[in-house]
Amino acid sequence: MADIFKNISVVLSPQTKYSLVSWDLDPRFSPESGTYTFYVEAGYSAGNWTRLNSTPIINQAYYLDTTSYKYGLIDNVYYRIVLIDNSAEYISVPENASGNLTTREFRIVKNILRQEYERLIDIGVSGWLLRRRHWGTVCASCKDFDLEHQVSKPNCFTCYGTGIVDGYYNAYPYYIEFLGGSKSQIELKPPFGVEDTILRQGRCVSYPLISSFDIWVAANTDTRYIIRTVQTIAELKERPVIYTVALNEIPAGQIEYSIPLQTSESSSSGIESLDQSWRTDSSDFLQR
Repeated sequence: MADIFKNISVVLSPQTKYSLVSWDLDPRFSPESGTYTFYVEAGYSAGNWTRLNSTPIINQAYYLDTTSYKYGLIDNVYYRIVLIDNSAEYISVPENASGNLTTREFRIVKNILRQEYERLIDIGVSGWLLRRRHWGTVCASCKDFDLEHQVSKPNCFTCYGTGIVDGYYNAYPYYIEFLGGSKSQIELKPPFGVEDTILRQGRCVSYPLISSFDIWVAANTDTRYIIRTVQTIAELKERPVIYTVALNEIPAGQIEYSIPLQTSESSSSGIESLDQSWRTDSSDFLQR
């Protein structure tokens, strides 16, 4: 399989100088080793690659780069993902750290994100985002091998009804502002019957990027919601900044309440001794 990587993305932290790098894989790919082992590399003008994580990222799909880059050079910084499978090595196409924005546009996006995030801290609801897995180890206990992409046991405790072992990635802190009231709607629940669920509208930022069927968990109550739709309401050059979302409250007792809220993050380490002209430990980049 020539290119196993899909949808490499780099998004800005709304409060720090950090960048969150995430990726997807072709779901048809399965490593011979049985383990998805990743390294993240950065390079200036897509060359002279430096490996950022000394410890491999195992079965996860994001990396928090805490490196500071010299002012004015961010649009020349690129990331790439490397998957190691026994003796085989798969390398993604490089992705620009600024999303091909100019330095000025990059700062505009950063400022909008920061202002919106600070507003959400004041008026929003704190919680956790559980991003759904779309690739990984197939759940042998419930996957329907006769019907592709079908799950035979929606209440499986191994994959939580996704068909992929563990079902969701580690929880990421995430604020949502609920908009207006809520309404009930009747939802079809396979394999039989219907269920009365609560539908709510919300506003949030694109850090991290989210998708339909991700789960959001309210921190204070542990109430869990399925994100049904995601609409971008603010963007710059097709780079999303602010979303509105439609969320269905998950009734208590459903399998989604069994998903553990593991909150570990992958971040850069062991890079402080590097001496390269396009990196810096100074605080002059993207100051408030």
